Amino acid sequence: MEIEQLVRQLQQKVDELNQVVLQLRQQQQQQQEDGRATRGSVDQLVRDSADTNWAAACSIDREERQKFYSVRLLRSRNAGALPCEATPAGVEAFLQCEVGSVQHVERMRDNALGKQRYIVWFSTAEAATAAYAGFRDSSNAAQALLVQKKTRLQNALVDLAIQLQQLGRGQCGYGEELVVQVRGKAIVVKLGEGELVPYPFRQHLPSGRIPSPGEPFLHLNAGRLGQQLKQLLCKPPPPTQNSSSSASGTCTNIKSVKSITKR
Repeated sequence: MEIEQLVRQLQQKVDELNQVVLQLRQQQQQQQEDGRATRGSVDQLVRDSADTNWAAACSIDREERQKFYSVRLLRSRNAGALPCEATPAGVEAFLQCEVGSVQHVERMRDNALGKQRYIVWFSTAEAATAAYAGFRDSSNAAQALLVQKKTRLQNALVDLAIQLQQLGRGQCGYGEELVVQVRGKAIVVKLGEGELVPYPFRQHLPSGRIPSPGEPFLHLNAGRLGQQLKQLLCKPPPPTQNSSSSASGTCTNIKSVKSITKR
């Protein structure tokens, strides 16, 4: 009898331990599910924050564009000084535009190539447009360029496009056929005479904010860019002399590329 009672007690202890183990496993499973949910929530918060920052940057860009409608940048085509003084009268004479159309002129720091630059404020956006149209067809246009002043967002996208093109043509091996352009608030790529395809540039701005001058873009490397260009352009880079003949690729993602171009 004592042995049977001892066995029953031991079995009861085993059942209790099994119940504890089951509860611990359930708790562990719940913690894992909570962890996945938390990670998903954090990832969503990061994406939402990036979208909010980007929307704010686009809003600021629209305001800057409105301010710059009557502003132009006058830059020498060659290294050296502009052939006019940094005064309204001097710029009006050089541009051969209507007297009184230029309100203010400010000299900027020369660019990296030593070309002198002025910021020119016109009286109205119409005056700026008329001055550009007249200057474009004048003989003085061979000495300088008159262009619209870019916003901070535009400058950042142009800088990114230049880096993408240099990396794609060089280390990725696409050569001069690869073209990267800025269109509004987007970056597009094409190969030779092919169609322009939107490039997912936001990956280089994961926080959604515009980087400060000199601040590097993130996730910008030859390996990652090469894979994306191959997918977007539906074509790998041309094989080099040392590459095997099997390096030529085929289009494996026609549907996805077409869907991208339709957006």
